[in-house]
Amino acid sequence: MWITLSQPLRLRVWVLAISQIFTDHESVWGPDASEFGEMIEEVGGVEVDYGDPADHARDNARAEGANKIIEAGIQSLLYEKNLPPSWWQRAANDVMFLANRFPPYSLDAAVPHDWDMPSPIEKLFDGYISRHQVYREIDSYVAVGTPALCHVPSMKGSDLEPRVRWGIAVGQRGKVVQWMCPFTKSRFRNRSYTSFTLRTGLNWSQFLGLGDISTSTLSRMHPGHKEPEGVIQIELPAVRANTVLLPPLCTWAEFQLPWNASVTAEIAMHWNRNWEWS
Repeated sequence: MWITLSQPLRLRVWVLAISQIFTDHESVWGPDASEFGEMIEEVGGVEVDYGDPADHARDNARAEGANKIIEAGIQSLLYEKNLPPSWWQRAANDVMFLANRFPPYSLDAAVPHDWDMPSPIEKLFDGYISRHQVYREIDSYVAVGTPALCHVPSMKGSDLEPRVRWGIAVGQRGKVVQWMCPFTKSRFRNRSYTSFTLRTGLNWSQFLGLGDISTSTLSRMHPGHKEPEGVIQIELPAVRANTVLLPPLCTWAEFQLPWNASVTAEIAMHWNRNWEWS
């Protein structure tokens, strides 16, 4: 899907920003999607163009290329943090957060020599979000799935309870990180923390000794099913024993086979590097 903006967004004066949507024939927003059609009519002034279903990859190559970049970012983040597929939406939010704050690589000749270009979110809001704010948000960014010890501000110095608690990064809202308690799954926000960089292949659940991250119910369902009855159970076949016959060891052949004298002489010549027969 590709969206064309008629003019930049403004926070204080709401104006029509989206003027054209160029997309494919997906059933959710296709020509026969009644709910999507009602939304377009309610907004008004938005033109929806559908690409060629037989050659959509080339007809809408710009949108497809942008989606590939986002998909690659989601996969790399999940692989780096060893997160299950059920965390893809949180990873997608992180990728979009970074993509809106880093200038895109451009081959245009109008690019300055020092590559100091405005980020997409600066252009989108017509300078309402400053460069300094973007840099502060990037400096405060913590990747999803990162464990950290977060300060508990309600604890006083005279309290005997812990003054920190474990938190797992699940999102970013501006310069404030949103955390999830790995034990109670509760959410909280905190800017005073000490994060940990884990080695490759180790996720936060394994780091805290909680085992592997359990997949959600929806991730174990067949596409299209939304009820627990749609869960498909697959039974794997029993593991067969290895039936490949390996040759016997030299030591076994030396003392068990009838021709042990020849084997012993050959082993002796190999170790003594004497290849002349006596």
